[in-house]
Amino acid sequence: MIRSRDNETVHLSNGNTIGLAHYGDPDGPAKAAESVGAHIIALDRPGIGLSSAQPKRKLIDWPLVVSEVAQNLKIDQFYVLGTTAGGSHALVCAKELSPNTLKGVGLVGSWWPMSMTIGNMIKLSYNKWGTRHLYKKTIIPALNDPDPTVFHKQVMDHLLMENEKDKVLFENAEFQDLEVSSCRESCRQGSQGVFDDHKIVFGEWRCDIRDISARNIGLWCGTEDYHAPIDGSRNMEKALKHATLVEFEGDTHHTTLATRGEQILRGLLFGNEKSDGHLLKNDDYDQY
Repeated sequence: MIRSRDNETVHLSNGNTIGLAHYGDPDGPAKAAESVGAHIIALDRPGIGLSSAQPKRKLIDWPLVVSEVAQNLKIDQFYVLGTTAGGSHALVCAKELSPNTLKGVGLVGSWWPMSMTIGNMIKLSYNKWGTRHLYKKTIIPALNDPDPTVFHKQVMDHLLMENEKDKVLFENAEFQDLEVSSCRESCRQGSQGVFDDHKIVFGEWRCDIRDISARNIGLWCGTEDYHAPIDGSRNMEKALKHATLVEFEGDTHHTTLATRGEQILRGLLFGNEKSDGHLLKNDDYDQY
């Protein structure tokens, strides 16, 4: 039985710190992971959560961080899974890490290189500056308010503006708390880490995704994803040599994350054709 463990850190050889959490306990928030026998290790990117800031970092630096964390934890093989900006970070791992170590990459509602299309550049650029404005004008002031309900209301008011379908989802108090706590944790050190993260993803990747030869790359995206419109995932599937896109008709970014977790994990670990009804043995799990 894998127990959820939050607030752990790994010290890197360059002096930086990476925060991480382990999930897989059926009583914890990662029930989908437990159902497929997976052990999830979630990393805080620099300047976010418990990870030390690295203001001059580049997107292409992330695979080295992942590799060193894996070595520190004595993990020989793993998968990498990411959503939105995390998907961008996961994809460059497919470019830089050995296939003997990296067994597969999953992108869920992922952001793509700004250079791919003019239309997508406009959408992502708006997302970038909209996020900066949102955090500076509303999220950070609410976070600093001594009344925690002020921050909760501010986050929920913003989320409920995005899509009518999400209103039903956010009626669930547990999911509300998960979203609010995630936003709060991302700003543990202030908003600069979030801004730096967006700047890196919306900037120069220094990695042409058409050169990525990794074979096990899965993409999943809702057709009504506001954060990462489906056209971006479709374009990435075409650009990547060995990638498969699964579209969730009518799903938003949030409904995909809330309801498709187990299906996505099965697709990543076993292939999409085996994503239904295929279970790992209890002692046969991968860490990623």
